[in-house]
Amino acid sequence: MDTARLASRGRTPGGTEPRRQPGGSIGRLHSTWAKAAARHILPATLRSCRPIQDSGSFVRTADRGPCRPRLGPRLYARPVDIDWPELRARCLLTEDEAILALNKPAGISVTGERHDTDIVAAAEATGEKLYPVHRIDKVTSGLVLLARQLPAHGQLTRQFNKQTAEKTYLAVVAAGPEPLPDRGVVELPLSVGRKNRVRVAAPRETIQRTGDRWSVADADLLNTKNYPSRTEFAVVARHNEHTVVALHPITGRRHQLRVHLAWIGYPITGDPLFDRTGTHPRTHLHSWRLRLGADWRPDGRLDLEAPPDQDFWTPLPHPPVTLPV
Repeated sequence: MDTARLASRGRTPGGTEPRRQPGGSIGRLHSTWAKAAARHILPATLRSCRPIQDSGSFVRTADRGPCRPRLGPRLYARPVDIDWPELRARCLLTEDEAILALNKPAGISVTGERHDTDIVAAAEATGEKLYPVHRIDKVTSGLVLLARQLPAHGQLTRQFNKQTAEKTYLAVVAAGPEPLPDRGVVELPLSVGRKNRVRVAAPRETIQRTGDRWSVADADLLNTKNYPSRTEFAVVARHNEHTVVALHPITGRRHQLRVHLAWIGYPITGDPLFDRTGTHPRTHLHSWRLRLGADWRPDGRLDLEAPPDQDFWTPLPHPPVTLPV
């Protein structure tokens, strides 16, 4: 139903009454309807003319191996829609009657993408309804768990909400001003700053390092809403310019790993938010392992692992000999 017809019935495209401002005019009501139309109608219309801004567009090339992302500079390119049957076949880790697990390439969104195709929308377009159990950033590669049934979705998402899901990521980070400890904890609350960007909820200079722990004093927190956030890490390998770390996000805030590492001086290599060198075509953050309870399975568990593709290790002279168990 178009905006004019909705307006004639006194409703916005979202189905709600337009809010009248004190002393408001007809022009202001029209502005309200126009903004609502932009939120609800234009995104769908613009799908046919969306730019791809990230490297990592899915490449259907047989000799590149499973889920290999496109390498190259981050430039606007001709849109490439997701071929869901092929992506599903090449990136499938495991599936049963209740779930589907993929090894997602960098550069593809899981869900909620307004100006590009995402996995959930691409699957639904072919008749397969999927419910994302969790989300990883578009620039992040690796393990994505999707539910095929609502009861399983509820059981799994509750474990994320209660912070009982065991999540492990791999990241290649800058070596930093001094070596990272073998193990450490970053406990820095996050907030949302200008332009909706996630940041630590305190001035950078107030971050304190005590042994293997980074934190801020309550007195130094900004006068804004903040979200307690905790990341645990272990060093996997060290090289002259880069360090490989295994990351365990205890909380699951938006951009948590990327912000935590950057704000303590060890940004993730290729991260467009914090790595301004432009020398790396992808973000070297990978969703690696996930462990949850699943009462419909014989062993009552989901124990999943998504091996990184070879391009994940390109900043290093060679991949680590071994990865932690």
